[in-house]
Formats: sequence, C-alpha cells, structure tokens
Amino acid sequence: SGAKIIYAIVVWSRTPALNYRVLATTNLGQPFAPASPVIPAAGSSTSFLDVSNTPQAPQKFYEIEVVP
Repeated sequence: SGAKIIYAIVVWSRTPALNYRVLATTNLGQPFAPASPVIPAAGSSTSFLDVSNTPQAPQKFYEIEVVP
C-alpha cells in the first residue's frame, strides 16, 4: 500500500484589508517558519491548505501573522 497523504486546512476569521501569512512548526521548542505565501483576506474567513505535511508529522502547530 502507498503512503497516506494528509493535508491540514487552517481557517481563521479575517479583518478586511489585511494580509496574512501562516507560520508552522512541528516542535514548540523551535521557531515558527513561513508555511504559506502572503494571503489576502477574502470573505468572512480566510483559509490555507497545508500540503507540506507529507510525510505526516505526528503534530504540527500553526500561527497566523498579519503582514504588510
């Protein structure tokens, strides 16, 4: 059997006219690193599909930062 592909979707409430970037880490003892490009806010919520979680990490943590 093949490797299982697991994606994570991160969804958050947005503020109009702001841009965001998703940061991620698999170890809270390590710094968060960019996991997404700059994402413009759209609709009442904004989301990011993390396809970088292959092979699947046992745990992954996300932060959302506001960027210019």
